[in-house]
Amino acid sequence: MKKILLPITLIAMLPGVLISEAASVESYQMIRKDDDSVLFRSANETVELAVFDDDIIHVTASPLKDIPSSNDYMVVADNEKDVPWNVDETPLSYVLSTDALQVKLSKSTGQVAFYDLEGNLISQEVVGSRSYEPAVEMGEETYHVGTAFWATQDKALYGLGGQQQGIVNYKGEDALLMQFNVIDVNTFVQSDRNYGILWNNDSITRFGDPRPFRHFDQDGIKVYDADGNLGGFTVQYYSDPMFKTLFKTDIDKKIDHEYLPYNSECPEGFNFANGSIRWTGSVEAVEAGEYKFDMFGASYVKLWIDGELLNDSWHQNWNTWSKVYKLDMKPGERHDIVLEWVTDSSYCAMKFLPPEPKDLNDQIRFTSEVGEKVDYYFVASDSSDGVVANYRELTGQAPMMPKWAFGKWQCRQRYTNQDQLLDVVREFRKRDIPLDNIVLDWQYWTLGTWGSHDFDKERYYDPEAMTKELHDDLHAHIMISVWPKFDAPHGDFKAKNFLEMKKKSFLYERNLDLEQQDWLGYVSTFYDAFNEDARDLFWKRVDEHIFQKGFDAWWLDATEPDVHSNITPLERKLRQGPTATGSAARNFNAFSMVHSQGVYEGQRKSAPNQRVFILTRSTYAGQQRYAAATWTGDVPARWEALKVQIPNGINFCAAGVPYWTTDIGGFSVENRFEVQFQNDYPNDYAAGLGGEGHRQTGHDKEEYRELFLRWYQFGAFCPLFRVHGEFPYREIYYIAPEGHPVYKSMLAYDKLRYALMPYTYSLGGAVTQDDYTIMRGLFMDFGYDETALNIDDEFMYGPAFLVAPVTDFKARSRDVYLPAGAGWYNFHTGAFSHGGRTVTASAPLTEIPLFVKAGSIVLFGPELQYVDEKPADKVEVRIYPGADASFTLYEDEGTTYDYEKGSFTEIPMTWDDETKTLTIGDREGSYEGMLEERDFSIVLATELHSDPKAQATAPAKIIHYTGKQLKIQL
Repeated sequence: MKKILLPITLIAMLPGVLISEAASVESYQMIRKDDDSVLFRSANETVELAVFDDDIIHVTASPLKDIPSSNDYMVVADNEKDVPWNVDETPLSYVLSTDALQVKLSKSTGQVAFYDLEGNLISQEVVGSRSYEPAVEMGEETYHVGTAFWATQDKALYGLGGQQQGIVNYKGEDALLMQFNVIDVNTFVQSDRNYGILWNNDSITRFGDPRPFRHFDQDGIKVYDADGNLGGFTVQYYSDPMFKTLFKTDIDKKIDHEYLPYNSECPEGFNFANGSIRWTGSVEAVEAGEYKFDMFGASYVKLWIDGELLNDSWHQNWNTWSKVYKLDMKPGERHDIVLEWVTDSSYCAMKFLPPEPKDLNDQIRFTSEVGEKVDYYFVASDSSDGVVANYRELTGQAPMMPKWAFGKWQCRQRYTNQDQLLDVVREFRKRDIPLDNIVLDWQYWTLGTWGSHDFDKERYYDPEAMTKELHDDLHAHIMISVWPKFDAPHGDFKAKNFLEMKKKSFLYERNLDLEQQDWLGYVSTFYDAFNEDARDLFWKRVDEHIFQKGFDAWWLDATEPDVHSNITPLERKLRQGPTATGSAARNFNAFSMVHSQGVYEGQRKSAPNQRVFILTRSTYAGQQRYAAATWTGDVPARWEALKVQIPNGINFCAAGVPYWTTDIGGFSVENRFEVQFQNDYPNDYAAGLGGEGHRQTGHDKEEYRELFLRWYQFGAFCPLFRVHGEFPYREIYYIAPEGHPVYKSMLAYDKLRYALMPYTYSLGGAVTQDDYTIMRGLFMDFGYDETALNIDDEFMYGPAFLVAPVTDFKARSRDVYLPAGAGWYNFHTGAFSHGGRTVTASAPLTEIPLFVKAGSIVLFGPELQYVDEKPADKVEVRIYPGADASFTLYEDEGTTYDYEKGSFTEIPMTWDDETKTLTIGDREGSYEGMLEERDFSIVLATELHSDPKAQATAPAKIIHYTGKQLKIQL
């Protein structure tokens, strides 16, 4: 008999309000109690509360009699703790108690609420918000599932991965959690009130408003043309990209060129490759309230609402991006809209949403496309770091990255041959520019042989000799781009790896069936990383073809997976499945997780004591356990894109995944920038960029240099310091000549990164040993300061540094908020300021505002060209007085997993501000090759010389340390 799926939505009510009628309808009963869980059932729903740890509770609920099991890619089940707990019954509820929490389930409504041991409410479900809407996804009967939590007392919410919306506080905001080139999905959110929720569902999910955006021809809004006639926008098609030659005027009921194929047709004969379109008209509300407008596009897009320019963006024509704007509207009032788009064979759309349901802004709401259960973990702590620690207890510890990964990475798209790559590293060494990692991007193979993992022998004639020279002579490491993608056989290409995968049914077939060519002109597809055997085979071939040649780390590109860009979400599901563990709809967001798992576990078998390092374009909750870092995708080289990276990084790391980076300088660059550099470089760069930029001027070169420098200054304080992108070449000597202020500043920040290596690597040690977070939103350390909760353009780099990047062209100062409850030193001048106020900080071209919190200990090591060039036998301990301070110097061997067996050292340091005493404690632990003794140079911040970026020349004291405790009175 066919299963009938019935919609279940419980009775909705506000917190504190009891609906007596519900008791007789629902009447939840306790069915059983096991070692780690308790099960309840009503007439329409089954609910289970499970104890993962004292302060971590797993909640599942289903309309089915038995809660179904499912793949759990996020959580490490083996981490579950055996802790004491009990469940009691009261007249109104069941109460599950641990040593940290009380969890109450209402007998009448099934609402779950979380309290501390004093009975204070931490968070609670919105009564009736657990919902199960019958659905068919990819032929499978299932439910759209969701639930919500009251966040009335919460001032701020953080996390969700990297959404590129420029939002730091997601209280009252929305996010579409769907993997994309520039979108990284993590379904973990934490509150400023020190609790977090991990939504455990792998399908496409909406945070906040669960309704999809609507086209303008749908209900909820009135649209008028430029002459005031109801029915659609006036649309003007131009035959050129500069809106000069009008081709045709028409009426457009919706603005929809969002995906392939284009949903709105253009007039016959319109030059879509090199034209432009302008929509003009007005909109009127059907109901009063806040309307949302989602502007989606690539190429050049400008949006005006009521005459105000809200968007002036550029994105490469294949890489779309969206931005949501909000507008209070009333019936009878019209608001003017003008949207301009330079087509460039790209994409553009605009949609709307009418006012959202009542009280949604005071909720944390998740809604997913596929699931037979509501499934989430609730974690609580007394600090933001504690919330992150509980997240990692659930999803896995972040292992130590190799020490060289904390140095400078150099990359471009792309090094075309072996000699070119080696020459770059040689040039860095010749110029004394610190460097640890060179990256080999795609197309090192012969064109058309993607997935062969073979090197083009003409261009990369001896990869083993290349890696040997890098390691032995140039003291550098190399990361290589490896894709989960395979070209099909064609011509003389026999596609051995493709055929091996295909024979075992390890490949996604639809792209092949459609004979879909990629942008290089070849039919290809991706392998099914959800299949364990497929993962093993993928690693086996990568191991024998690449790893055994001496490569150090893995750049796992296109891990959304990007089987084909710019197709509809439905078509994406069809092309990335079915998977070995369910439909692509069910597993949509988890590909990067299992793909990273295969490479991590594979290398740990092939080289058990060599640290794995993975860089992926997508992330997922728990991916940190596979030594996976993430970059923000192919972001454009624009000031607004740089600005967005700051809140993006804050929220990415707030969601618990600690290692994050961006393409310094932006990945793709407008022609107006490219043409200015065209004659500056060797002629191996393909000509033909053209001279018709959108607004090309003679000043464009200096603007790009400044943009690159500001991004570089910011990048020096990100968890990973990484340069990458398309032309212009990304080496600093190509960006600006030696002696240019831009060159000198980049070199200075590179050297500063290396000078801070004892500090930075110790932060990496704290990530692994103590679940620390390196890139920290101000809320993590100053959650008591309401102003700090919403700061989206500053962050802490570890406990000491407040970093305030410059994100506006020609800005030479900027406002910086200094959080309350602390004093602050200007790193560049040593000047002291009290917190709780905004200061105007100087920001000359060569510097970004950088402050150090009073009560900090910052460690500086020797000048280095690479991280292990020389031992840190002389370390400056710089104390910023004004409050007590502590810091732990972490050290280990740097490249092995011996630290997992306890082979590492920690040297605790504390500063007593009242007595002006520094205590350097006993060294704890040991490892092979460690320094038995060293000199510490003790410096007070008030005694710094005029260039604080270098080691101080007049230390207060120099002490010799042999591993035993020392007390130094200053």
